[in-house]
Amino acid sequence: MMHSKGVPLPQLLQLRHAWLAWLVLVGGLVATGVLWHVSVRLVEERTEARFQMESLQLKTAIEERLLNYEQVLAGATGLFAVAGEVTRATWRDYITSVDIQRYYPGIQGIGYAVRVPAAHVPAHTAWARSQQLPEYRVTPLGRQAEYFPMVFLEPEAGMNRQAQGYDALHEPVCREAMERARDTGMPAVTSKLVLIQEAFTGDQPSFFMFTPVYEGGGVPAELAERRKRLKGFVFSVFRTNNLLDGIVGLMSPFLDVRIYDGDLVDRDALMYASNLGSLDGIYSFQKSQRITQGGRSWLLQTRSTPAFDYLASDPRPAIVLVAGVAIALLLFAFTLVLIRSRLLAQMSAGRYRAVTEGTASTTLVLDSRGRPRYASSNSETVLGVGAADLPALDLEQFVHQDDWPQVQAGFAAAKAAPGHPAPAHTIRVLDASGGWREMEGSFTAMLEVPGVNGVVLNLRDQTELQAAREQLHQLVYYDPLTGLPNREHFRERLRHTVTNSKHRCKPAALMFLDLDRFKRVNDTLGHDAGDELLRQVARWLVECVRDEGAVARLGGGRVRGAAGLHGRSGRRRAAGGLAVAAVAPAHPPERPHRRRDSQHRGHHDPCGQR
Repeated sequence: MMHSKGVPLPQLLQLRHAWLAWLVLVGGLVATGVLWHVSVRLVEERTEARFQMESLQLKTAIEERLLNYEQVLAGATGLFAVAGEVTRATWRDYITSVDIQRYYPGIQGIGYAVRVPAAHVPAHTAWARSQQLPEYRVTPLGRQAEYFPMVFLEPEAGMNRQAQGYDALHEPVCREAMERARDTGMPAVTSKLVLIQEAFTGDQPSFFMFTPVYEGGGVPAELAERRKRLKGFVFSVFRTNNLLDGIVGLMSPFLDVRIYDGDLVDRDALMYASNLGSLDGIYSFQKSQRITQGGRSWLLQTRSTPAFDYLASDPRPAIVLVAGVAIALLLFAFTLVLIRSRLLAQMSAGRYRAVTEGTASTTLVLDSRGRPRYASSNSETVLGVGAADLPALDLEQFVHQDDWPQVQAGFAAAKAAPGHPAPAHTIRVLDASGGWREMEGSFTAMLEVPGVNGVVLNLRDQTELQAAREQLHQLVYYDPLTGLPNREHFRERLRHTVTNSKHRCKPAALMFLDLDRFKRVNDTLGHDAGDELLRQVARWLVECVRDEGAVARLGGGRVRGAAGLHGRSGRRRAAGGLAVAAVAPAHPPERPHRRRDSQHRGHHDPCGQR
């Protein structure tokens, strides 16, 4: 609708013509934005409230699960108070009745670490082996006064057997928690560690929970009495992934959950991370909470995920936005339709500018007879032709007479295939300075296109491209220091000379020259002096050979010359000149130097001449 008669949209939207339409559009968009912002805030607040609720519920669920595990350990300590001497069979029956695999997921095992003085280790080992543990032994043995080996650990199957007999006090992390539990009489949780059962199979974060067992049952009132009457520890072992996956999956399946040991976010202290991950920090909400259990503090960090945001999303803000924008645009378009008719008179000039202005090439629009009707703005600087000169302009006077037939042929080919560019030709065009400039010209017939109605001639300057080609040729085939042909150029020249020698049955000569002691010049006088010496030698050799041959530098102080000398007199004259030049003194900067050249000669005589 906006382009039905070619009215340019930028011109149609100018403020001086469409101020009323813009006012309607801005007012509609502002009202839409306000309503959309209000609806978005309502949805965000509702989503954040849902996130906060799920995070709090997750924290409560974790704390309740750990509290349940404390109660399991408390029940195990009661077994020692009731049964007195607990055997392996008694311990197994108790753990089996608890059914930890079903009701307490995440527990790797529940065990008992007994207090054994160093002097009683042999007797303790014999007693443990009598409990159907034939390979039982206390490890690692040291010089401490007492040990706390893990004598019972159920379920016994799997990797738990590797931990039987291991001295829990040997591990610093366990020692700290055991001493805290002993002195307080309360359950104590260790910091993050890797289980001895998994030391060689993985590094899943785990932790222990220790509950002290005192002789006579109960917890002594005095600290000294608690340390004296300590009998051992009932403990449980947890894998954090197994412990928390079920809780997170049930309570917060679409949150990114991480738990750190301690109060700081530290990669080394990470104890648990949900499978969703943080998606490289892409989240809308975040909450940090502390969980304190067994005298240990954990940092619980929850973040929203794109899945959470998607499920909590509400379509109402989008509906408000789309509907408001659509209504504003409809009102805007209706107002523009009323304004469009004012701008139809400016359509033709605008199209001319769209076709020709701003291009890097010079553009001319010709009528069906080839007379210029329009020239782009840069034609005045390139061709010296302005808008005032177009009526009297004759295109033929700007094109070289040898290239004018190509221009006529291109013009005819373009008219024969409207809309398709004719093949480009390189032509010489008279520029503003009065010289001939190589340009690539192509015609495109647009006689039926409204606003153009002519044949478009695009002229692209080729001067810089030609200069670059010549510079590249100089770098490839000539020595940059002396200006002599290099090895590649001389090889082609020599091949051409040999071919001509065979064809015309004329001999040719080839001479090799080396500058002796050239390195001494560089070492004593410097490389600038050596370069100047090479340039002098090059000039002398070129003067000796003149037009009868070619001289080339092969690299360093080696020169090959005189290829293409025909006849005995030519070869002798060139050789004599080279001999005289070889002993002439050279004058590099600072002091003279007598040059010595080593010469090697050869000739090609295809017909037996001498």
